Amino acid sequence: MSTVPTTRTNREILADIIDIALQLRPGSDKRQIARTINSIGDGTPVTPAELNSILYERTDRFRYISDAPRLWFTIPTQRSKPTKRKQRRDVELCGPPARTWQTDALKAWRKNDRRGIVEAVTGTGKTRVAILAAHKMLESGGRVTVVVPTLDLLDQWHKAIEKALPGQRIGRLGGGSVASLDECDILITTVQSGHQNRIGSDKHRALLIADEVHRYGAEKFAAALQPEFERRLGLTATLERLDEGVDEYLKPYFGKVVFRCGFERAFADEVLSPFRVALVPVPLRAHERVAYDRADERVSKTRKSLIKDFGCDPYNFGEFMRDVSVLAAGPRDEARETARAYLSAFTTRKKTVAEAESKFEALHKLAPLLAASSGSLVFAETVAGAQRSAEVLDDQGVPTTSFSSEDDRETRRALLAEFHAGTLKALAAPRVLDEGIDVPNADVGVIVAASRSRRQMIQRMGRVLRKADGKQRATFVVLYVEDSMEDPEISTDETFLDAITGFADDITRLDVNDPVTLARWIRG
Repeated sequence: MSTVPTTRTNREILADIIDIALQLRPGSDKRQIARTINSIGDGTPVTPAELNSILYERTDRFRYISDAPRLWFTIPTQRSKPTKRKQRRDVELCGPPARTWQTDALKAWRKNDRRGIVEAVTGTGKTRVAILAAHKMLESGGRVTVVVPTLDLLDQWHKAIEKALPGQRIGRLGGGSVASLDECDILITTVQSGHQNRIGSDKHRALLIADEVHRYGAEKFAAALQPEFERRLGLTATLERLDEGVDEYLKPYFGKVVFRCGFERAFADEVLSPFRVALVPVPLRAHERVAYDRADERVSKTRKSLIKDFGCDPYNFGEFMRDVSVLAAGPRDEARETARAYLSAFTTRKKTVAEAESKFEALHKLAPLLAASSGSLVFAETVAGAQRSAEVLDDQGVPTTSFSSEDDRETRRALLAEFHAGTLKALAAPRVLDEGIDVPNADVGVIVAASRSRRQMIQRMGRVLRKADGKQRATFVVLYVEDSMEDPEISTDETFLDAITGFADDITRLDVNDPVTLARWIRG
């Protein structure tokens, strides 16, 4: 017998309790709501079944997003809803005028009732689109919340908004800062803090800007996509995920992709630097090839078993990996052992090619290219790979350091400052530079661990394609192990090469072991 009465008189009491639970944890599904209520109660647990009829009946109090699972939020009461029109404000806007594509993107967004996702390749100016949208919202008397995936991006957005919209009250949520939209004009929050706190307002109309929106297509982070925002703008370089999160969470909340600025539009509008690409194939050493082939065979064998014997998704890799992770965390049985064997072999295969000895030998020979650059970024797969890359280049007289999430924020800030000043010639990093961080002076990018992810490779390219004073042309070098999961020539899927063909000044297969050819190519 439940401690929560279900008579007609007491259904209001249960609705009030649900309201409290959703204010504590907005974006919960019905099971999470039940757990929240039970954690603050003192009797027999309430069940999800007891919540269902009230959640669906009280459409005046509760609403949901997505369908798998449905994530619930409270709806502000009628008396606390913001007025539709507030007196217009004079809001100063600084910075360059809108580029043609940015104007077109905002028109498309406004036409879609000021909801939607803008997809634009890295380096084209997505942040400026958001700032222009925020400016209009502030002028109309509304307020703005910006959601970002990392503390580094929180700092970066804060600086950008301070510069573009001077005089506005900016609040921060995350990294030890606690603010609400009711006490500022613009709230910038990490998604980690945003999904646990109220980031909208009952008192003010508001715009939600979601930077790197593809990151929020998961149950936990989608809770930050709260329903009270009447205007919604998502930003991404490529709206791709390995799972079904785009359709489950992002499109139900934001709506469709209202505008795309791909390479064709970006180069037509001259917003990216001209660039060339060198593809550098390298072999595995004998012992590395043995390790790779063994792991690859094990991956293939266990994958077939996971699909045939244990029902893992055979079509979508992200869903397949999710199924495997669930099995690997399950009770001790054959399914768990098979799942763990797959994950172990998958990791071994990936690490073998990411840290292949011949890649560092090739990087050693490419040192003159990096030494002559305005600034270079070296993308590795692991922290160990980034550290090894930095050591190789430093030994060749190219001032380089590794840069990773293992460094504290102050260290990362100091390293970026040295890189901008030219004291450091290159930064070697695993994934921390893939998204968002601005390094406009970089004109050379080297991929030590190639990815078959089109999204990740385009993001990495964008780090060096961004226009900057004095940048004539960018160079992008991809090191990959021949006849491996990295090899773009044996991939049956669309790769980043398909996306850039026709836009690069030159795409060359480069033999770094031929010193004459290499020297000629470096000179350009």
